[in-house]
Amino acid sequence: NGQFNPILWDLNMSFASYRLADASIHYNGFTIQEAMEMDPLLHHNNISVYPRPLMRNLFANDRYRKQYLAHIRTIMAENFNNGDYASRAQAMQTLLDGDVAADTNKFYSYNDFQNNLSTTVSDFVDYPGITELMDARSTYLSSYPGMNYEPVINTVNTSLTAITLGDDMYITAQVDSADTVILAYRYGTNAVFEKVYMLDDGTQNDGAAGDSLYGIMLTGIGNNVQYYIYAENDSAGVFSPKRAAYEYYSIEGASITPNQLVINELMSENENTVMDEHEDYNDWIEIYNPTPYDISTKGLYLTNEYWTLDKWAMPDKVVKSKEYMIIWADEEPNESLLHTNFKLESGSGELMLTDGTSNYINWVDYPSMDADISFGRYPNGTGPFVDILPTFNGNNDYVMSIEEGFNNSFEIYPNPAVDKINIGLAENGVYDIVISDINGKSLWSIDSQCINKKLTLDVSEIANGFYVIQLNQSNHVLTKKFVINK
Repeated sequence: NGQFNPILWDLNMSFASYRLADASIHYNGFTIQEAMEMDPLLHHNNISVYPRPLMRNLFANDRYRKQYLAHIRTIMAENFNNGDYASRAQAMQTLLDGDVAADTNKFYSYNDFQNNLSTTVSDFVDYPGITELMDARSTYLSSYPGMNYEPVINTVNTSLTAITLGDDMYITAQVDSADTVILAYRYGTNAVFEKVYMLDDGTQNDGAAGDSLYGIMLTGIGNNVQYYIYAENDSAGVFSPKRAAYEYYSIEGASITPNQLVINELMSENENTVMDEHEDYNDWIEIYNPTPYDISTKGLYLTNEYWTLDKWAMPDKVVKSKEYMIIWADEEPNESLLHTNFKLESGSGELMLTDGTSNYINWVDYPSMDADISFGRYPNGTGPFVDILPTFNGNNDYVMSIEEGFNNSFEIYPNPAVDKINIGLAENGVYDIVISDINGKSLWSIDSQCINKKLTLDVSEIANGFYVIQLNQSNHVLTKKFVINK
């Protein structure tokens, strides 16, 4: 997915690490000739010099072996078979030439430096020439099983050229000589590619059954689609584009419409509620996706100035259906992709989610807030904004608003507490008591009978931190925050 790929790590060993150990051993126990003809599936077909459990487990899968060799085929075609590596080596040698000639402390002669690009230089050991080694290796790999007779992916098409959130879309590919064709797709760069089999049965906008046109329908797509094709037969595999998944096809849709993505909660005075990944208590913004579809934030912006609607570009991240994204409004955009170039006003202010133009996706005017009190939608995702106890990266529905919870006759003492808390109530009765952490995760729930308008709870097993206690009785819900500080 564009990051470090352990499957390809051993290519360094194959193409760049020909170290010399003695006069006849040149690469991890191999002679020059053996290095030229090194099996790219060495750790599957033979006994490794050193254990390679990850590679052995991966290569045990026939499909992974074919995918590995497909990437080697691409590397060979783009760097070695066309002589590009030799041209680059020549350019590097030319760049270094003057300094090497002038170096009086080098461990080799200037002639050896000039010759070793293409021919073996002998000293205490033999140093193979770069082109001498790699041209022979290219020849060896050109006939290696799995490097040839791969399927041919001729064309890749989609039924839509312009997409909107929630569309259904067919993706088709004309593939010759394939037994299996797979589509890998996702709706943003932080998502994992999902994989589905493409069909050639005439039911997926794929023409007639058996005509080598494969298709599949994606239902309820996101506003951006990234995808690639993989095909294989009993001999080899191939990707389209060839560098997948580092490269992929993409279709970007029109901007989402108002309220398809919402500002759900924010905090402008975060003193003790939650820290970012750098252990700083910074302002934060919670984005929520109320739709049944995954939404990419690519092309969207957050701003606290109505005259600068493209102030901070949101990264290409997917907010899955009914899930949340936390953004740190700390004016430190270099810390990560989810840190903005502005802070929330400590007093009242405004926050807008836009597409960079006058199209407002969501907008909130927020008041001055007390420390560690947030301003959030209640009910979650759809309701008006009210002061609430923070539900960082969670559903606002589990906690009542400050006004609804705090204006009832309900007190907790001592607060902060050490091992016990007392709950003072206006009336006796049976209460369902739920204690949750500040993120909304329920820690435990009990039913307790209040007789003398007072309940005592043992909290000695709860770690230091901020917590929320919720009392339920009939149709009434009472909520307050308390602190454990031992």
